Amino acid sequence: MAITFDVDAWLGVDAGRWTLPTKLADLLKKSFAKKNWSGDDVPQDEGKATKEELALFADLLDDAAKAESETVGKADHRRLANYLGRLALAEGTKDDGDKKTYVPSKQCLADMAAQGATTHMDLVFSELSLVVGRPASIVEMEGGVYSGPASMTVGGKLLIKSKDKTFDHELELAIAAGNTGRIDSWVTRLAGLCQDSDYPFAPIFASNLLKFLMKAKQNLKQDGLVLAYMREHRGDKVGRGFPLAYDSELADRAKASVGDLGAAARADDSSAVNSQLTEVVSALRTVSSKVSSFESSLGTVKSKLASLESKVALGEPLKGGTRAGACLICDQPGHKFEDCPDKPDGYEPPQWYKEFMAKKKAGK
Repeated sequence: MAITFDVDAWLGVDAGRWTLPTKLADLLKKSFAKKNWSGDDVPQDEGKATKEELALFADLLDDAAKAESETVGKADHRRLANYLGRLALAEGTKDDGDKKTYVPSKQCLADMAAQGATTHMDLVFSELSLVVGRPASIVEMEGGVYSGPASMTVGGKLLIKSKDKTFDHELELAIAAGNTGRIDSWVTRLAGLCQDSDYPFAPIFASNLLKFLMKAKQNLKQDGLVLAYMREHRGDKVGRGFPLAYDSELADRAKASVGDLGAAARADDSSAVNSQLTEVVSALRTVSSKVSSFESSLGTVKSKLASLESKVALGEPLKGGTRAGACLICDQPGHKFEDCPDKPDGYEPPQWYKEFMAKKKAGK
C-alpha cells in the first residue's frame, strides 16, 4: 500500500538550526493543494538536495507568492535552501556499506541528552505513547521521526482509523472544562503502565512526563494556565519528548493565550494545588524506583521527592529550581555536589553550571 505524502509534516520539521518560516510553509502548502507539486518532487536523498531540486522549489515558492500577492526575496530563498539542505540532520541517513545509519541533528542530540534518551527512537516512543495513552510497541513506532507527529507512525495511523481517544483530544476537553483532571488521570495512568513495559526508556519517559507536569503545576498554579502551557508545548515541540527544564517563554505565551481568568480563578487555592501535586508526586515516586535501574543520573529523584512530599503534606507552596548555595544533587546547603553523600556514579553537573564555572574561572 502506498504511503500518502504528509505535506504538513514535511514542512514542519525542525531541520537542525532552521525551521521553515510559517509564511513560506503556507505558500508551499497552498501550491501543493493546487497540485503544482507532489511528494515525488521532494529531494529523495535526504539533506543532499541537488541544484535542480533547490531551483525547482525556489520557482515553486515564487509562483505561489505571485498567486497569493505575497512578496518573497533573496533571504526567503536562502531560508528555503537552508531548510531543504538541513533536512538530513533532522531525518538523515548515511550509507555504511549495505546498511544505512540514522544521523540525528544537533537539536535532536540535545533533546536526547536532556531527557536521558539513547536513540532518537526514544523520542518517537515518547510522542506515540503520550498520544495513545500506553507504552507504544516497537512495531507501532515504525515510520516515526524526530520532531514528527505520532500520525506519521504505524500506530498513529491505526489510531486515526480507529477513532480512539488521544491525548490531544483529552487536552482540548480539559481546556474546555478548565480542569486538569483528565490530563492528571491520563498521565498518571500512562506512567503506571510504563512501569511494566519492556522498552528500556519507558520508565525514564514516564518520569520526565510526570516532572514536566509537576513543574507546570508548581509554577503556574491555576489549572487553566497549566493546560494552556501544555498546549503551547504540544504546538511547538511535538515529537521532541518532555525536557525537564521549565520553559518560561512557553509559560508567557500560555498566560497571554488564557488572558484574564477572573478573580475567582486568580485566587490561590492551595488545597487544590497540593492535592493535584500529591497525586503526581506519588506517581513519580513509583516510577523513580524503576528509573534508577536504567539511568544512574536519576538517583537523586527519591531525595527530592521526599522533600516535595513533606511540603505537600504541610500545605507549603512548592517552588521549582535549586536554592542559591545549595548542593546541585540533594538541594541542601552546607556542602558541594562533589562531596554529596547522594552523588550517583558518573554524575555530571548540568550544562548551565559548567558554563557558570567557566565564566567565573575566566573572571567574567
